[in-house]
Amino acid sequence: MSLMRKVLLAMSTSTFLREQATKRAFIRRSVSAFMPGETVEDALAAAATLKPQRINTILTRLGEGVTRIDEAEQVTQHYLDVLDKVQAAGLDAQISVKPTQLGSIASVKRPGASVMCPSGSTWRTPRTSIPR
Repeated sequence: MSLMRKVLLAMSTSTFLREQATKRAFIRRSVSAFMPGETVEDALAAAATLKPQRINTILTRLGEGVTRIDEAEQVTQHYLDVLDKVQAAGLDAQISVKPTQLGSIASVKRPGASVMCPSGSTWRTPRTSIPR
């Protein structure tokens, strides 16, 4: 792993930097167009306001560097919950899944396990099908 990647990952998990960023008005203003809030509910509310304008939304969970199976399983469950909420709200929204959050790093993989497995023309998860 490159030095810059290590530094950026360390910064991304820093409680101090997170608290500073969320307190600074200039940072909040600069990211508000791209990140309308800090919760799934904030993101879904923003997607709902864009729907009448026929603007599609891409939802993602920030963060990478998953190093444990339980973390990858938590992220997987988060994405499945978000898909359920998107469907329940009738939104035209997609999710952006980062393989590094789902345990694609070799040290996180569990032999014989897969988070999503290809099947024909779709990727199947326990509760939904996502077109490729």
